[in-house]
Amino acid sequence: MLFGSYDQDIRPTPITDDNYITNVTITINYFVLLTLDQQGEQMTFSADVQKSWYDPNLSWDPSAFGNTTRVLTAERSLWRPDIAIVNGAAEEDVIDADSRFSVVFSDGTVQTSVPAVYTTRCSLDLVAFPFDSQQCEVKFGSWVYTVNEIQLIAQEYVLNPGPDYKGNSEWTVENISAYNYLDNDGGMYGELHYVIELKRKSNYYMYVLFLPTFIVSTLAIFGLFTPLNNEGDRAEKASLGLTTLLSLAVMLDIVGQDMPKSAPLPRLGRYVLGEIVICSLGVMASIFLQIAHQRTNTREFIPSETLAKKAFEKFPKTNPSRLGLRVLRSADGHEFQSALNELEVSLRNVCDYIRKTEIREEFYIYWIRFYDVIDLGLLFVFQAANVILTIVIVLM
Repeated sequence: MLFGSYDQDIRPTPITDDNYITNVTITINYFVLLTLDQQGEQMTFSADVQKSWYDPNLSWDPSAFGNTTRVLTAERSLWRPDIAIVNGAAEEDVIDADSRFSVVFSDGTVQTSVPAVYTTRCSLDLVAFPFDSQQCEVKFGSWVYTVNEIQLIAQEYVLNPGPDYKGNSEWTVENISAYNYLDNDGGMYGELHYVIELKRKSNYYMYVLFLPTFIVSTLAIFGLFTPLNNEGDRAEKASLGLTTLLSLAVMLDIVGQDMPKSAPLPRLGRYVLGEIVICSLGVMASIFLQIAHQRTNTREFIPSETLAKKAFEKFPKTNPSRLGLRVLRSADGHEFQSALNELEVSLRNVCDYIRKTEIREEFYIYWIRFYDVIDLGLLFVFQAANVILTIVIVLM
């Protein structure tokens, strides 16, 4: 009797009101985020979308029907607003449409529930990755009915996330809100947009990418500029720096794999790239010092004789007369004059050679100390740059 003359293909309106607008209330009863595809910019979630509206053709007096205030009927037997997710990419119903039931109340209110797995498009702003928050919209709208026929409203325009609104292992649901929107097609079609605010859990990226990058860069800088080898051989240091650059390049590739190709470089990517630049400059500086130190040692880069005499007056000058040669020559006469002269010249040459050797060794030690000071200075500069970059990236 209730559905005797009911036509499910015609929007129900009161007989006396030709301008009647059907208010359709859309409520997301529960929301569970399944995945957020960053590269494809799609959000997949499970939700129960409840729709309710007033149908004047389906009201009755409960007292005339044994105080029955509601009945269950097959959804396919009722008129239903053609509400769909405008920005949806896919929809997989948990309950087939032919198997779903609707609740009809005695005051004419019709209530339907559509549990399904939805996939919607979501534009992501990944500049702050992995410390970012995202806002994904679920846009409900009618394909046929205009705002003069159907008005979409939300039961609550701000929902407090509770146990029925869950994120996943990477994202938490911070807030859910709704607002009405008129499309650009002359404002004839209305939409109801639910905004899902998500916040990323950054612990995984901090421990797996951020912290290892900082540790590797810090150890590489210590390895490049710690003055351990006094011989000027820095080949192993250069190899360490190149290996570090390879490791950082791998980390940068890991970061880029999940990012949309058109998106700007995220914060973590900028951090890894900054560490690559710092380590590259460190390797270049280490190679330059290796060349300079090697040239200093192999080319015997020592000052002029005059400067050496002024710098090393502390070295005792050996005088051959102290060996008693003058006395020996005076005692034995002139027959050994020629031999003694040759011996004296030889001894003077030996003393000069010893003195020059001492000067060379002293300057060799001087250059070692000189490059040690440069190493320590560059160690401080590059580590300071490393720490400052890390603090700026974390706090920006």
